[in-house]
Amino acid sequence: MSSFPSQLPQAVWSNANVSEPEGLPKTKAKTKKSSWPKDRKTGIVAEASALVVFFRFIMEQDLDRTISGLIARCSHFYMQNFDVDRIIVERSAAFGRIKSALEKALNGTCMLQESIYEGWIADKSSPGYLVRESRQTAVKVPYHLVPVFPSIDLIDRIWRLSRQIKTSPSSVVCLSGSLNLYEALGSFNDLDFCEYLKHEAEDFPDCVAKKVQRDITPFCVGAKIGLSKVGYPFSVPDIQTLVAKMDCASEELSHGKLDYVATDEDGLPYEISNVLIVCNSAGESAAKNRTFVAQETILDEAVWSPTELSNPFEVGRYIVWLLAQVEDYRNVGNYQKALKRALSLCRVCGFSERTREIAKLCSIYPNVLRSEIEALDNLRDTIRLKAIPDCNRMLVRLEIERQLKDAQLQKTCLMNPVESESFEDAAEAMIKRLRDDLKKDAFGDG
Repeated sequence: MSSFPSQLPQAVWSNANVSEPEGLPKTKAKTKKSSWPKDRKTGIVAEASALVVFFRFIMEQDLDRTISGLIARCSHFYMQNFDVDRIIVERSAAFGRIKSALEKALNGTCMLQESIYEGWIADKSSPGYLVRESRQTAVKVPYHLVPVFPSIDLIDRIWRLSRQIKTSPSSVVCLSGSLNLYEALGSFNDLDFCEYLKHEAEDFPDCVAKKVQRDITPFCVGAKIGLSKVGYPFSVPDIQTLVAKMDCASEELSHGKLDYVATDEDGLPYEISNVLIVCNSAGESAAKNRTFVAQETILDEAVWSPTELSNPFEVGRYIVWLLAQVEDYRNVGNYQKALKRALSLCRVCGFSERTREIAKLCSIYPNVLRSEIEALDNLRDTIRLKAIPDCNRMLVRLEIERQLKDAQLQKTCLMNPVESESFEDAAEAMIKRLRDDLKKDAFGDG
């Protein structure tokens, strides 16, 4: 009997791309019949293949520990230097040392993931990213999201929706938010995108005006340019005037946000937000501190890329933000949001076991389903309030979806008769364990 664990992480078993080791009898050999019993041969091949998976798993764990240490180092670096001018920070020797170490670790992790997760290709030109191709496109995904990333079929559907809200042909659209964690959470309530646009390349007033005055899906139901919110129904001249003032060097005027209601090919409506980040020709923008590249999947195959995973200052900023978010949501009793942020923290820090525990917690308790039903109700109210064209068809489709969610909720409650207080207790215990992990494995006693 072999000595390796009988239960490895599901992601390793289900996604491992392992071939039969050479030198062992083939179970379907035609030229020479082996004298070994068939079940014995099959068992040896299966065990050898599992050993390959196991050794790769061990290697991945070693790389995870290396990444965890570097992530902690990035967070300390950010806290030490967050109030120093960024140009000075990025020219420092300390920044260069951490960045070099981070690039090597990210490249190693991505190469290993390429061998484990079928269909993924390490992007050697962008440390920390892997690429997954489909029939229509190729998506560029941060390394820590690969084990929990949605299926390529779902991503194709999301990509087609992103084409509807894409403002400029030359922009780079990224998928942000909890959908990137779909395999762990099992659901999503809305769609969040972030679109990086080159200011010099497009006539922004006309581009945005075309989006807000459409009478077919996607329907724009909210607009904010800089700090100015535009009321619905929109005045196109007002939108054009505001957009004409956008400036990539201005903290206030380098960003915007367009909210949509759009339907997919099955007629199901979605609530979609698209954050606009205006960049210069080098891809820089004063609004980049409003986004986090570690939670963004790049949906466009542009030559220029506004994101970089190997910047230690940005990695540290993301970790500090996640830690603060977990505590903020916990303090107000919103444990569902706190767990989502904790899940993101587990992924980027390499805490695979905690990832599985949070995923199981979300599947056992009905809180996630209740939030999905609440989101459907909010979307229904938005469609009615904005008097969106073809709203009756949308409302019928939403009602069908709500009934399906209601039935799923009832089934979950019957199978797991737990109270909301139990969920809060379990979430509180999970957050405490994560804190202990951070102190012990990544952040030290201090």
